[in-house]
Amino acid sequence: MTAVKHESLPPPGWWRALQESFAAATTAPLSSAGGVFRAERDRYPHELVARIRDAGPGPRARLAIYQEQYWMRLFAVMQELFPRTARIVGEFSFNRITASFVAAEGVPSRDLADLGAGFFAHVESALRRLAPAATHGYEVIEVTLRELVGAQPVTPQDAVTSVFASVEAPWSLAVQALALDESERRAFRAPFEPPWSPDVPTRATLAERQPRFAASFSLVRLDYPLEPRVPPAREAMAVRLPHPRHVVVVRTANGFLTRRVDPLHARLLARAASESIEAAARAVEEAAGEALAPRFRASLDAYIDAALTGGWWVGAQPPSAEALNRRPRTPSGSLPRS
Repeated sequence: MTAVKHESLPPPGWWRALQESFAAATTAPLSSAGGVFRAERDRYPHELVARIRDAGPGPRARLAIYQEQYWMRLFAVMQELFPRTARIVGEFSFNRITASFVAAEGVPSRDLADLGAGFFAHVESALRRLAPAATHGYEVIEVTLRELVGAQPVTPQDAVTSVFASVEAPWSLAVQALALDESERRAFRAPFEPPWSPDVPTRATLAERQPRFAASFSLVRLDYPLEPRVPPAREAMAVRLPHPRHVVVVRTANGFLTRRVDPLHARLLARAASESIEAAARAVEEAAGEALAPRFRASLDAYIDAALTGGWWVGAQPPSAEALNRRPRTPSGSLPRS
């Protein structure tokens, strides 16, 4: 018996038009006038409203339910992805930023799992425009976002900067919270890379090699108490720490890990991103000075071991010819043995 192959027919034009009209209506931005997000029901196309058969609460009210629930879901997902940023700027203001991001990036067609991709750049670019002289968040700027916006020339403001005009949080607090939120979001979405255990020949030349970091790895400096995933009250977050903290964020088999590392370890990790372990260790030791150099030498084994066993370093480039010619020099302190 011969099977009959049925080819699916394209949907009729009126059905496609109806779907497109419904999608456009339910994904259109909500009004935030009066401090509440609401659907503007009078803007629904008459042709779409006329096609809805509803015994109650009415066609426009029913469309508003779909539209508002769609946006509430987006707002909730983004607040889960960027909890510290949302707490600092305020949840309503954060939702306004989210709405501007969705409108700019065409997010409605995305899977919810990838909703936050691009949000960091969207917000960080606005933060950088307020303090262009600052680099990477390491210069602590305690001037508030509101004050920085007020000091700008009178020019048309983008949606994000308009939100910042009412935020009393210090600039560096916002920058670092956004960076930590993004690091955790990116780590969770990155593939898990198991810890690296170098073989004997590789370990023999490990000092001369530049390590390869896991794709999920981030190193974030914090001058404010931002480590908890569930942030404290906004006022508590804005109290500057006595000394900076540094945290590593990396993908694990079960999610992601945010772990504090001491400043010397952080310096080694930062320098090893662009040079060999030997060169990085020597530079950190020289910068540490007489007071901290002995502690750095004593801790170097543990620093490198943590990077290997924690899955922060997942490989290494072969040593350069120049590095091999300099052997048998090794970093101050010994490297971990097999």
